Amino acid sequence: MTSRTTLTRLVRMALAMLLAVALVPSVALAVIGISDPGALIPEVALRRDNPQPADPATPLSTPILDDSTIAWFGGYQWVIIGWDGTGVAPLADTATLLFADANTTRPAFSAFDASGTSNVYDGSDLQTAMNTTFYDTLPTKEKDFIVARDLTGGSGLFTTNWAWSFDTSSFDAAAGGVSATEYVEVYYLESTETFDWFSYDALRKAGSLAGNTYSGTYHPDNAAGTTATAQNVWPLSLAEASLLDETVREYRTESGGWTEWWLRSPGRSSLDAVVVSSDGDVRVSGIWVGNVYSVRGALHLNLSSVIFSSSASAASAKSAATVGDGLVEATTPTSPVKFTFLDPAIATPNVSVVPASNRTANLSFDYSDAPTGADQYLSATLLDGSGQVVFYGKLADNATLSSGTATLPVAGLPDGTYALNIFSEQANADDVSDFAGAPVSFELTVKDGIGTITGVPDVTWDITYENLQGATNTNPSTYVEGVGVPTLADPGSVEGLTFVGWFDALEGGTQVTSIGTDASEDVTLFARWSTAPSPPPTPDKPVVPATGDYTVATLGAIALLASLAAFVIALVIRKKGIARA
Repeated sequence: MTSRTTLTRLVRMALAMLLAVALVPSVALAVIGISDPGALIPEVALRRDNPQPADPATPLSTPILDDSTIAWFGGYQWVIIGWDGTGVAPLADTATLLFADANTTRPAFSAFDASGTSNVYDGSDLQTAMNTTFYDTLPTKEKDFIVARDLTGGSGLFTTNWAWSFDTSSFDAAAGGVSATEYVEVYYLESTETFDWFSYDALRKAGSLAGNTYSGTYHPDNAAGTTATAQNVWPLSLAEASLLDETVREYRTESGGWTEWWLRSPGRSSLDAVVVSSDGDVRVSGIWVGNVYSVRGALHLNLSSVIFSSSASAASAKSAATVGDGLVEATTPTSPVKFTFLDPAIATPNVSVVPASNRTANLSFDYSDAPTGADQYLSATLLDGSGQVVFYGKLADNATLSSGTATLPVAGLPDGTYALNIFSEQANADDVSDFAGAPVSFELTVKDGIGTITGVPDVTWDITYENLQGATNTNPSTYVEGVGVPTLADPGSVEGLTFVGWFDALEGGTQVTSIGTDASEDVTLFARWSTAPSPPPTPDKPVVPATGDYTVATLGAIALLASLAAFVIALVIRKKGIARA
């Protein structure tokens, strides 16, 4: 037997994909939403009628959509209000999340300043509630994926001098909006009104608007007092909240009752800070800081650590994929979504292809050192040529077992070449994030329902041919496991013998016409012959002599025939004479 070739070491590669796809078993082909982050374009909750700068070189708040996408994170629902450098508090490679009104639990209520004497955010009771009471309710593991933010201070008070210095008519004409006047002259934004102060400020600084003479210190995106550094969870500013749709600004108590929620921006006096009412109205001039209102936090989520996003509800949820379903087709997820993070704390298992399964419809992988525990799985994704996740599946349940053999069915998959990533994953409930370790990667080619992993050594077996009787034999001396020999050819001819067929025994046994793809051992084949029958004797043909070439025997035969003829003639004449008489 030819020994199996040692497998080459598999190269590990880091997962770098956000998945927002719908999953479908590879045979039954049902669908679940899961894909990579680049494919997920959240509906950032900014109003469609929000004033925008006329100069396309200064668009600061895009995209503008009238609906929003909900994401589950840390057991809570969050509205995605910023995404990868766009929307509210834009920052590349992060998502801005705002605690959603849909949550049935409110983590905290607090005064801005319990003493009722200061609207400075850094060191306030509101800051304490954000960083402890609110932040501490999040699971420890998910805290690792929050990007801290500095909240710039130095803003003066909201004053009528600030308001009067705004040339709102110039801005409204440039932006095509009508909200600026309300924002700076009425000091109150109705629930249906928004104002893009960032765009206004960009146009003002660029000299595109006339009549801007204000030189005070009020800044609707800054807090009063010192800069608050490294904030994990934080309140929005007046400028940020003013961008949001009323459906996002609305926020009530757990029972649906009336409540305001704090912003970090100062009001018209040092005893006032800005709030948003339950119906989405914004009190630009502020309210007394000693009042106790809702603590509604926002945070920056690290998108560079997200390997995929997925649907988090009903049959389209990632959790709907189970061990034994095979691979499920990936499609763009729908709201609400959840995230799967690359977690360096999750070890990469040892994974190798079972050579005998290569080039079959069911690929097998031996694995070991997989992390174990509740909701721990060995999972797999298939990526297409552009790096997008197109299939996902759970291969093995590792609640208690850290090693074993997992099967990956490929029947039903579209023909093509894929990047196959196999990794350990903690797949949790729909309202909690999932966590995955770095994968072991393979190149998989699928053709007519057969999967081939690139670089897996062939397993070959010997073929021995017996009883050839000296005949030539053109059949191979070995075969590859999983491939076999489709057709066995007849040997050359042998004088006096007829080839009957190949058999697995010298006598009796079973005739063999091919070696199947499931064969996995050395094979001995016996040529079987039958003796060729003797041809029947050929009768002698009479020889016609040439003219003049007569032997004595020939002349005697001729004389005998002549005598017999004369006798017959005489006999006939005699019978006729009798008849006349």
